Amino acid sequence: MKPIITFFFCFTVLLSTAHGQSDKYQKSTTLGKSKIIGDVKILRANHLSIPFVNDGVIADAAEFEYHYGEYPAGSDITFLFSSGFWLSGFADGDLWVSGVASAMRLQDYFEGPVGSDRNDPLVKIYQVKSEDGPGSKAYLDWADAVNQGADFVDVDGDGSYNPDIDKPDLLGDQMLWFVINDGILPAARMVPGSQIVGMEIQITAWAYAGVGSSLQSTAFIRFRLINKGTRPIEDMYFTSWQDPDLGGYTDV
Repeated sequence: MKPIITFFFCFTVLLSTAHGQSDKYQKSTTLGKSKIIGDVKILRANHLSIPFVNDGVIADAAEFEYHYGEYPAGSDITFLFSSGFWLSGFADGDLWVSGVASAMRLQDYFEGPVGSDRNDPLVKIYQVKSEDGPGSKAYLDWADAVNQGADFVDVDGDGSYNPDIDKPDLLGDQMLWFVINDGILPAARMVPGSQIVGMEIQITAWAYAGVGSSLQSTAFIRFRLINKGTRPIEDMYFTSWQDPDLGGYTDV
């Protein structure tokens, strides 16, 4: 069995922290980056609005004509320019470093599970909402997510996913799920020479409507790390990474 490690973190924004006018277009010009256009979905179940890109980038989706992380949603006021993660350890004694941090031009991950075709139309972000039900498009699409490793509630207990009976393992009132892997070639990595090890990361993001509670300004993200390579990673460290902008990057 391949080792699986899961990490959680959350964004919580207080009313007093988001202020000023957004400079998102200026910052996009200053810190713009190029990458293959992928799939983007917006987590917007409550007062937060956070774009997710299916290569692991969180919030920084300007190339797709989406906003950055906004609070309140729809206000055009930025609280988060970009977010991602850093991951490091030793593979057979060699230092291995990988991550996603777009403001630092760091992108070591491809879309999709290990060994998949990143251009496959099924390598996308899957979305489920609390109002969806059996037989809905979201439930039907979830079958493709399950084939890539997503969890589901096996209502009939037969061990397989049936969209007319079973259901996605929904967290919150809106949930996003997708997979990335460390397939970027060593020469193109932030740390040159850091090898591909076959690390797959399943990302789940969710939020609650949370009316009248702190949950109305909170979003959760779960990273499930699966080493599908042949080399174990020892002394591994994982941390979330954020580039926040409370109103705009020039707003001090």
